Amino acid sequence: MLMALPRLSASNENVVIENLSDTYRVIPAKDGDGIKEIKNSIKIDYRTRRTGGTAYAAAYYNDRITIDKASGGKAEYGMTDDDDVFYSDSKICIMELPMKKAGDKATAKFERTFKDPKYFSRTALGERYDVENYTVTFILPNSLVDRLKVVDRRMPEGFTRTVENTGKETVITYNVKNLLSPDPVSRRVPVSLSIPTVYLTGEFADYNDLYRYVHSLTRLNDDPDAQKVAELAREITRDCVSDSAKIAAIYDYVHDNIRYIAVEHGIYSHMPDLPSEVLRKRFGDCKGSAGLLRAMLRGAGIDGRFVWIGTKDIPTEWTEYPVLASGNHMIAAAITGDSILYLDGTATYTPLGQIPASIRGRQTLVEDTDDTCIVGRVPTEPADADGYEIAVTMALSPEDDSTVKADYHEEMRGFYNRALLGALDGTNELKRNDLLTDYVASNVKGSRVDNAQVDRSREKSVIDAAMSIPNVVRTIGNDMFVNLSPFISIGALTVDTKDRPDVDAMLGNTFSATVSTEFNIPGGYEAASIPELTEISNQWFSARLAPTRSDDGRRVGLRFDITLTDNYIPADKISGYVADVRRLQRAVSNQIQLSKTE
Repeated sequence: MLMALPRLSASNENVVIENLSDTYRVIPAKDGDGIKEIKNSIKIDYRTRRTGGTAYAAAYYNDRITIDKASGGKAEYGMTDDDDVFYSDSKICIMELPMKKAGDKATAKFERTFKDPKYFSRTALGERYDVENYTVTFILPNSLVDRLKVVDRRMPEGFTRTVENTGKETVITYNVKNLLSPDPVSRRVPVSLSIPTVYLTGEFADYNDLYRYVHSLTRLNDDPDAQKVAELAREITRDCVSDSAKIAAIYDYVHDNIRYIAVEHGIYSHMPDLPSEVLRKRFGDCKGSAGLLRAMLRGAGIDGRFVWIGTKDIPTEWTEYPVLASGNHMIAAAITGDSILYLDGTATYTPLGQIPASIRGRQTLVEDTDDTCIVGRVPTEPADADGYEIAVTMALSPEDDSTVKADYHEEMRGFYNRALLGALDGTNELKRNDLLTDYVASNVKGSRVDNAQVDRSREKSVIDAAMSIPNVVRTIGNDMFVNLSPFISIGALTVDTKDRPDVDAMLGNTFSATVSTEFNIPGGYEAASIPELTEISNQWFSARLAPTRSDDGRRVGLRFDITLTDNYIPADKISGYVADVRRLQRAVSNQIQLSKTE
């Protein structure tokens, strides 16, 4: 049974949480050195605002977290539903709490035990309903107070933090008033990067202590068929004349032959599958592909290493917060001389030397000795690492003076190319041409693609197509108005300010794009008016819309260049940002005017 809470909707506004109490009691180990387990008790008081309604209370558990008691309503237990994860042992307990009329109240209670404190490190202050009074409490035995630290990030204005020593225990309490639910606002900063969070650190003394634990799970000497992996590595690198060529051959082999699946299961969320098993099954998660890369690199005489990392939606770093929650991903590295080359086995369509957007700039723990690691950082990429160039040449159709025939040419790189390659490989071979023509046609509503072809590679893909495009040309009297902007899209820049304009916004990946459109002026006409040069630059993007004209004056066009260098927009800057985007939209919508020469 797969279960999930109903999605956020307007109906959630009818339910409010009057009080939420979330308490964590640390139970020390018998010898007093370390934590045995953590007891968690949750009490949630709901109230309806305008009409009757139903509140949904939920608590998560898995192989290392037990739900000891749930009360207040009928509890249902089941597996969680996550489209991005192939398998997860995460489970959920859900209670429905019906309330008949406005002002009715209901209470849900949960008691849980975190049996392995290594896998508990944070609690996020966020609910699917607004909370009038939110209290989080940590109760620490005084024997562990010097070791354990309770720290917070992104707490809202007006919160309070109190510390009380009862003699045997230290009680640390956070209280927040009127905490709003994280509504699904358009392009809001991901919840993981914006939600108030309280961390419990100290289970690991520092990042090296944490490294020693995760490194101990790699089972380096347990693979009975390790020699087969090494022999394969030597075979596929037999003709390579340099270390760089060997690394590339192994990297491509793993991408071409090992299918990525996401597995999150107890200790196995940190323990890699054996390289020989990944090779035998032809699939694996990030840890499995990292282990296989490492083993094959070493089999070919390259210094391969494990690398622990957090993707861009992880708000903390290893050295600042040495907890398991500071990472959620594993990759490999090839060490050559003094350089570290990072290799992500899950980035199927990323060529060697390029970095997937999800891990750019992220801190790493690179395997070194059994006791210590190397702290590194994945390189960033310039904005133009992801982007595209479109060039379209149009001419009036001889059959219909409102339709144009067009030659379409597009080159994709980085994220855009990987998306195309993934879509093509995920489509039945007989349907791939339909996918390609549908993609090109989607640029302009009502257009028809007569044929399309693609020359694809990991570095870039090139699409060429012939198109028929309606409604590009409009004739009024002696004038012809030509819209050369159908292929110019600024949708990646738009932010919807109707939903909570006071919320920070985050766009997609940074990118750079160029769109050139050119129109062949029909006989008997000449260019009478073309759009003026428009340039807009701010801290987030730079854009330039420039008219073009051939030397003989028989072709006119527009060249649009856009580079997004910063995708984070603070709430107090959104109005200025939106004004620039609207100005750009107006400039793009201007048409070229042609007039009869007679």
